[in-house]
Amino acid sequence: MEKNKWFLSARKPLIAVSIKDVRSAKAAGSAADLVEVRLDKIIAGKKKPIDELRKMVRLINVPIIGTIRKLSDGGSWGGHQGGEKKRLELFRGIYKYVQAVDIESNSTIRNVVLEELKSEKKASIISYHDFRGTGNREEILGKIDEMLGCNADMLKLAYMAKKFEDTLELFFALSGYLGRKGIKPPISIMAMGEIGTYTRFMFPHLGSYVTYGYMENIGHKYAPGQISIQLLREIWTAFGFNASKGKKIKRPGC
Repeated sequence: MEKNKWFLSARKPLIAVSIKDVRSAKAAGSAADLVEVRLDKIIAGKKKPIDELRKMVRLINVPIIGTIRKLSDGGSWGGHQGGEKKRLELFRGIYKYVQAVDIESNSTIRNVVLEELKSEKKASIISYHDFRGTGNREEILGKIDEMLGCNADMLKLAYMAKKFEDTLELFFALSGYLGRKGIKPPISIMAMGEIGTYTRFMFPHLGSYVTYGYMENIGHKYAPGQISIQLLREIWTAFGFNASKGKKIKRPGC
């Protein structure tokens, strides 16, 4: 396992917290197993993303996931900021500071970013977000198969749940994927929306690899139905689940 990918072999589900400012960085690294830095939000805040990321790196001692989320996938990066060509330039500027990068499965720069991450020996996460609703398990597994063709290190799928049955379709898709024979990349799957909130604390103990939360008081919800990592850990403790707490990493000077 390459040094930037060791977190992909954790034996317990991991908690990731998303942040957008230096103020949250140190607390995030202490509270979560992974920290997702939302550079699209930093840019939307009129700050220089690489400068802010450098500051965060000095304060965070767990693996960092860098992403520049598109507007259509729930982020703040839109065409008025320069389009995909400009976004690719920004991605290239963050490789050296992070352990992983999240890129959307429908991005036109997806393949370029994935190939460059391999060259940089950094972990790749390919993600899919559907805010319209949730398909049936066959459709979800079809999307998973499509994403598997990209050869990323991890898959992440989030669907908007409009009824409880939608969450069951996600569960059956997760179960179907995990039941396949052979070596498979880890998968993180969850339902968005209030109906899907429970999937964020239950699915990780059914095989979903990473769950995403926010920090109370200083954090922000980045997806509908997201819960705080403090509440997440309380629920896991109440159920007798053992949460992982990722090992710390030493940072080179930045």
